[in-house]
Amino acid sequence: MTFCSTTAPGSVFTVEPYIVAASKEEQCNYLLCADNHRKLGRKPLRTFRISRIRALYTSSEKYEIDEKVRDRLLKIAAKNPQSASRNIEAEVRLTDQGVRKFQLIVKNRPDVLRKDGNTYYFNWPRYQLEEYFKRFGYDAIIVSPAECRTNMRSFYARSFDAYDAGRDLQPADKGE
Repeated sequence: MTFCSTTAPGSVFTVEPYIVAASKEEQCNYLLCADNHRKLGRKPLRTFRISRIRALYTSSEKYEIDEKVRDRLLKIAAKNPQSASRNIEAEVRLTDQGVRKFQLIVKNRPDVLRKDGNTYYFNWPRYQLEEYFKRFGYDAIIVSPAECRTNMRSFYARSFDAYDAGRDLQPADKGE
């Protein structure tokens, strides 16, 4: 199967499809597959949101189903189909308002491994974890791993700099 994606204009993906899975909230469906772009002799696992796939072409080419890949993708499909990335162990401290936000913001919410008061522990893909908690502002602090903490600090510093510099955001051209 070959296709383009709206999230990567100009790129063409050739994959071995395995599973179509719905997100936990059942708002989006995802194609879970092995990417035929071989890196170091192995095929990386990928996920693509179905609604972003364009110019889809199927082929009559056959491939052997790798049972280990299939089993891993089944686990990903059951837990977090929007990301085939490896999970990381993370610790996040929430304010009381952060706990309320965590209860209310369900889209792409990571599964909690355990809680200790307002400290939550996760085993979740790094990028997905960071993107989820960006919505919380100062009501959530990623304590570990250090890489996530640094990424979030940089994100908020860039945001502060943009506001501090008084950048004017120009409205989108409406074709007038």
